[in-house]
Parts: sequence; structure tokens; C-alpha cells
Amino acid sequence: MYRDVVYGGAHPPWRRYVELDGRLGHTTTRDRDRDLERDLDAALEHTDTVRLGYGQVFERACATAAKVARLLQLDGWQGVPTGCPRCPQA
Repeated sequence: MYRDVVYGGAHPPWRRYVELDGRLGHTTTRDRDRDLERDLDAALEHTDTVRLGYGQVFERACATAAKVARLLQLDGWQGVPTGCPRCPQA
């Protein structure tokens, strides 16, 4: 099982998987089925998987990072996101 990023914390305990889905490794029905099986296994662990696509990562990186940060805060992350120099919000 391969996860791109695993976030988590101890107080309260939480975990979130983030996977980057592009064309590489996602060209067949079997590839998609493999991802869905991982998502189901994660759900059995009470962990959600967030799947990000090419446009979210390369065309809307700052907005995507802000949304992922907000999601992690809802999970229990106590951190504060910082913007990059290219961010319109910076």
C-alpha cells in the first residue's frame, strides 16, 4: 500500500491520508479499483483519504494547500498554514 502523505496527531488522535492522482498509475480500471480498495481499507481504520488531481496541485496549489490545511485543522491539527510568496493571499 502506498500513501503519498499521511498526516496525524495524538491529542485528539486523528489521521488523514492524502494521495496525488495523476495519469501515471491510473490508466486502467484495475488501477482505479486498487485506489478504491485502499480507500475502503482506510475507512475501516476510521481514516479518510483525500485525492488530489493535477490541476489542484499544479494550477491551484495555493488554494488547494489552504483547503487541505483547513481540513487538517478540522481533524485536530493545531498548526497555522503559511502562504508561499506566489500566493495571492500572501
